[in-house]
Amino acid sequence: PISTILTNVELFKSMHPEFEGSEELKRVEMASGRSSRIYDDLVYMQFKHQRHRDVESVNFSELLRERLTFYKTLAERRGIKIEIDIEDGVILNIDREDAVRLIENLLSNAVKYTQPKGVITIKLDKKSFMVEDSGIGMSKDEVIESTKRFFRANRSEGGFGLGLNIVKEIVGFYGIKFEIV
Repeated sequence: PISTILTNVELFKSMHPEFEGSEELKRVEMASGRSSRIYDDLVYMQFKHQRHRDVESVNFSELLRERLTFYKTLAERRGIKIEIDIEDGVILNIDREDAVRLIENLLSNAVKYTQPKGVITIKLDKKSFMVEDSGIGMSKDEVIESTKRFFRANRSEGGFGLGLNIVKEIVGFYGIKFEIV
């Protein structure tokens, strides 16, 4: 159903270009995209051990820029500034779906927990990938709990508490160091 909604939004925009920038269509697209990502996360969690990973050389720099397109729009709508420092040509040997899931969960959390007029900083170089936000922060106990499935630091925000658990699973599979500070 979500794909149908998104397809029909695109069809509507092509038939009625005067509505291309309408707030109503943007809200439908963003809500549908969010629902799609939540569904994808639930499916990922359910079938992760049965899924074949196709590990390949992925241009993480390009993938990050591509995924940022959506999150920049979302952040702007919430009055959040995104500062970006992405080194070109950062290549990772990773399954592309894992890379997308890693990026999207980190960016989604940053946007979700940063207040209007806040700042999200994204840095990527050949040694590290960092997503930093001026969000609500977490206590030491919350940091410890944050990678457990279904943990949510703020119950008023959307989501199911899967994002950081998925990130932990992905980086664990590839032996990548992961730190929440």
